[in-house]
Amino acid sequence: SELGKVAKLTRIRLNANSGENNMVGTFPTEIGNLVLLNSDLRVNYNSFTGPIPTELGRLTDVTVTWRLQDNSFCSDVPTEVQALSSGVTGSWFITSGNS
Repeated sequence: SELGKVAKLTRIRLNANSGENNMVGTFPTEIGNLVLLNSDLRVNYNSFTGPIPTELGRLTDVTVTWRLQDNSFCSDVPTEVQALSSGVTGSWFITSGNS
């Protein structure tokens, strides 16, 4: 995915609260390489499928908001990702199996 090559990206907000994005397919594992992300990872209210990538566990500096809910992820939240929840000062909404 080209998104994983954007080295200086500090936040991702692709949430589709009113349906304007509706991103589909599997969630790009390459986002786990964006180690400068330090604020938000918001991709809620889309149509991502498949597992939540364990690679997201590398995003240790995303401390404000994690929102991955209301997608169609098919697995439990990986341990590597769940371990990051204690460092989040804002919102933590990650669920699997939603549609």
